[in-house]
Formats: sequence, structure tokens, C-alpha cells
Amino acid sequence: MPISIKKYTTKDTFVASNYPNKNFSNYYALFIGKYLGSIIYRSLLYFDLSNIPSGFYISKAEILLFIIRNDNPTFPKKFTINRLLENFEEDNVNYSNQPSIDVIPYTTITINDEINSYIKADITELIKDCYYGNFPNYGFLIKSLDENLDSLVAFYSKNCGVREYYPKLEIILDNPASLDNRLFVSSENIIKLTTNIYKYTQPYDVSQFSNYTWFAKNIGNTNDVEVILQISPNSTDWINDSETFIVRPNQIVAIFPKTLSMYSRLAYKSAKIDKPTSIDIYLQGQF
Repeated sequence: MPISIKKYTTKDTFVASNYPNKNFSNYYALFIGKYLGSIIYRSLLYFDLSNIPSGFYISKAEILLFIIRNDNPTFPKKFTINRLLENFEEDNVNYSNQPSIDVIPYTTITINDEINSYIKADITELIKDCYYGNFPNYGFLIKSLDENLDSLVAFYSKNCGVREYYPKLEIILDNPASLDNRLFVSSENIIKLTTNIYKYTQPYDVSQFSNYTWFAKNIGNTNDVEVILQISPNSTDWINDSETFIVRPNQIVAIFPKTLSMYSRLAYKSAKIDKPTSIDIYLQGQF
């Protein structure tokens, strides 16, 4: 049976462009967006994932923020969640020394006229990547998608004094299925369309598995897809660990690793130029 756990921020603060060297770690609220056409606010949040119960699989993770201020509520405002690439010290971070981020947003939140209520965003894959060690967990930054637009929004920080209003992460954990008295997990990655160049699944830490298998199913009706299993010692340098598989329409193939490694992913592309198709990809592993 799935179980739900809540985690609250262990670090949260905001930075402001008009106070480039000031720290706001003790403030009761966190700000994002632009104010009066000149002041840019960004918020940094960190959740400790180290004590999530073992033996479970993360099936969903959502962040919840309690909105207490919403300027310009008559139009939708878009904010991005970006993964931090380095640690931040809550009591010392400011606009001048804010940590670097992955410039590709993980997701986008749209805030309309919400006030005195929660907004939420699904960050399941981001939390899974951090929890399973695909990326270091430094936390993430929330900012306006377009920092040229006035779009100030504020939500409670962990200094507001009421725990229920702290920024929080709700995680749904599923029991992995039992297979021969060993834990078994499965992850599905639905790929809508292939292209002429290789694309890749997210990297998976497979060091936790005693064995694992990739499955690729061509769900198109006309064109073939080309897939290759790749492995890496560090999630940066990749080599091929299988032959090239040509998967026909409505065909499924199973691909097994030949070499022990820490990370694995599947590469895929259209088998012929300008002949795209759709595929489903599964990774299944046994502890």
C-alpha cells in the first residue's frame, strides 16, 4: 500500500537585486518575481532527502507553497523551478553570491489570482534524481520565467512560525513488488516522438540493482526506431554497452547490460532520416 510523507524545508531564503549583499534568511516570507519594474526576487529552497524510508519507490513528489501576496493578479505569471548546481549557505547567501543553476528549468509554475492558499508543482523526477544519486541534492531556485515583467509573489518561509504553512514536499512511496523474495522496481518513461539524432533517457543509478533490463517498444505503425544501451561511471562520460537494436513497429526488445557500471541510460533515434516514430521505454531492476 502506498504511504505519504511530508518534508519541510531545512533551508529556505530569498535574494533581492536591490540588496545585492544582504541576506534574508530570517525573514517570514519568500519572494519571487519582479517588483516596481526594477527589483528582482528569487527564492532558494532545500529539502533533506536522506531519511526517506528505504525499501520503497518514489512514485510522486509535489512541492506546496502557501501564497500570501500576489501582485498583478489579473494576469497569469509564470515561474520556473531550476536545480541548483552548488550548495548555498542559508545565513550567507545573497544576490551577489547566489549559487549557479541548471539553466534549463525543471518545470514551470503558473500562478493566477491565488491568495491565502496553496499552489503546488509536480517535481517527481527531480526528487527521484536527487534521492537516487543521479544528481547531488543542493536544492532548487524559483524565479520568474520573464524577469522583465512585474510579477511579485510571496509565500511563507519556515520562519513564519506556523509549521503547516512552511514550504513542504509531499512524497508518495510505493512498495516495490516482490519477485523471488527480492525487491523489484519498474520505471516507465514515455517518449512521444523520435528524431534524426540520438536522444537519451535520464541517467539511472543502477548500482543498487543486482540485475536490470531495459525494454523498448515501438508503438508506431510505420517507421523503425534505433536504440542502444549506454553505461557510465559518473553520469558524464558514456559508452555503448550493447549492439544497435532496430525495433520494428509494434515490436518490443529487451536489452541487458554486459558490463558492471554505476549509471545506465538508453539512447534512441529514428532508424531512417525524417521517419519518426513513438516508443515506450521501461527500466526494470531487481535488488
